[in-house]
Amino acid sequence: ACSFSAQCGSKGLHAHHPRDCLYHLRDWSVSRLHRLLQYYRMSPSWLEPSNGSLAQSSQTAACSVLELRDSGRMTKEEPCGRPALSEYRGYCQGHYKERLVELINRCCADPAVLFTPAEMIAELQRWSVAVPIRRPEEPDLLYAHRLRLVSDIIITELNLEPS
Repeated sequence: ACSFSAQCGSKGLHAHHPRDCLYHLRDWSVSRLHRLLQYYRMSPSWLEPSNGSLAQSSQTAACSVLELRDSGRMTKEEPCGRPALSEYRGYCQGHYKERLVELINRCCADPAVLFTPAEMIAELQRWSVAVPIRRPEEPDLLYAHRLRLVSDIIITELNLEPS
């Protein structure tokens, strides 16, 4: 029963995720998520390189984040168990990315600052916004900036602030 656009009626169960949502950022590389945090001058202590025992045992360490597991008859929390590397501070890659996205959300970082023109175009199309035409010989950075300005206006109008 979504009234966002005519296309929503044919999509069944769906959601409109803000661009700083884990739904979108989980596919970013760890280094790109770090760049976004650096852009917003976020450098928490848990991102610093480890010099403890975890670094020496990184080959055998396992992620200890608790996850709900369904064993057929009951549901219980168990450690993730996927490999955890020292550069991920004892987390597996998936849980480390979740921590980074939590931090991105906490500091209200807008990932659009790192979007390529193609990603900005996809973002505008996702919100059914007319994409500005690229001017002849317009550099990528300038075009991406113009696209970002249009996107920022739409987000403000639709009250779709980052989560």
